Formats: sequence, C-alpha cells, structure tokens
Amino acid sequence: PAYPANRSRGYPPTNVEAALPGSGKAGAFLGFVTNELVPMIDARYRTDPNDRALGGHSLGGLFTTFALLSEPGMFRRYWIGSPSLWWDKERIFALLPEARARAAHPTGRALLTVGGLEAELMVPPMKRMAAALKASFPRLETESVVYPDEEHLSVLGGAMSRALRVLYARPEILIGPADAAAYAGLWRSASGETIEIAHRGRKVLMTMTIYGSRSTSELSAETRDHLFSKTMAVDIIMERQGGAVVRLRRNAVGTEMVFERVR
Repeated sequence: PAYPANRSRGYPPTNVEAALPGSGKAGAFLGFVTNELVPMIDARYRTDPNDRALGGHSLGGLFTTFALLSEPGMFRRYWIGSPSLWWDKERIFALLPEARARAAHPTGRALLTVGGLEAELMVPPMKRMAAALKASFPRLETESVVYPDEEHLSVLGGAMSRALRVLYARPEILIGPADAAAYAGLWRSASGETIEIAHRGRKVLMTMTIYGSRSTSELSAETRDHLFSKTMAVDIIMERQGGAVVRLRRNAVGTEMVFERVR
C-alpha cells in the first residue's frame, strides 16, 4: 500500500492532496539527489561530473523531465520513459517558459519514449514535450520514439535498450575520399581469415570471412583511424606508416586479431 504513496511523494513536482496526500515533493527529492547522492557517488567512484545521466519511467519520467527543466547543469543525458506528463492537469508544461528564460539551458541528449498502446493519456503529451524541448533548447539533442503495440510495462525493455544506444551513441565523423581509398584492399590474419574493404561512393564497405562465412556491412568512423560497424559489433583500428595504412586490428566481441595487407 505504501508503493503509490512513496512514488507520488518524491517524483511529481506538484501536489494533488485530495487524491494522494503528501504528493508533489520532487523539488526536495531533486535536492537530495544533487546535494547528497551525487557528492557521495563522486567521492566513492571514478565519475565524470560533466557527463551525468538521469532516467526514469512513468512518474520517474515525469521527475526526469522536472530535473531537466529545473537543474539544467546537473545532467547531460536524459531518458524520459512513458512520462506521466498528465499529472496535475499537465502542470509540468508550465515550467517550460521559466526554463527558456534562464541563462543556462539544458544541453546534451534526451530521448523520450512511450508505448503506442498507452493512448491519449500518455502519447500526445510525450510528443508535445519532445517537440517543445527540441524547439526550445537547440543544444539539447532530442529524439522521441513511439513503440507500436507496446503498453506501459511491455515497452520498458525496448525503451531502455534504445535509451542506452541513443544517449551513449558514438561520435561519428565523415570518411573522406583519401582515407576511404587508403582503407581499401584485402587483408588477411595469421589464421587465414580475411577482411576486404571497398568504397562505393560515400560508403565504406567491409566484407569479412568468419569461420568460413562471409558477411558485408558498412563502416562508420569514430576517428580517422577508428572505424566500426553498427550491425556487426566490430571495431577496426588502422595502423599507418608514412601516412599509408599498412595493418589493421579487428576487435570483435572482445577478441582482437591483427590483419596484414595482401593487396
């Protein structure tokens, strides 16, 4: 019986006393997080104070929205899952003008998610909040996803997985024509596995043989000489001599293998 009372006390920013006595103390909870919890974590663990993340689902998503709008410098990555923006007649939207007026705006990345079966109570407010964040805070990269055929609880697995991949997505740079040409060629490991790299227009394609099977995927670039495949969980590190790529190291599921140029 204490579960709804505890959640409604710490997560929502406004009080609806008649329905849930003691509700609406998100400000106090956020104060605990910023003044007690975060310093304790920073003291005990190797943290990056400039790159904190906060995420929550349902009333937790409402609280995450409140934190984003109230303390824009505390976090840089936000997952706002199936947020209960309907709380207290959608009063959370009233915080947007005040947040826009502050000198410090939210920065970083935000992902808002909701299940398509959560219907009018959840889906339209989430879409409106995502649009408002995108329009109001250009330095906050905001994305939103509606998951078809998922409801309030079934959406959790896919939404959390997507949040980690979006909020912690690798940086990407364009692969220039000269580098694409330098990567191209046939490469072989000591065990006889091969990697063939070719460029087709703006795409750099990698074809690998693994235990006799061939697979082709597109390569993206984190840095000039650190490439990766989004579809195969493979990293390719280029080694140069005098500017020419002479060797590459492939890391696949934690195992590294060296490939020498064949041609």
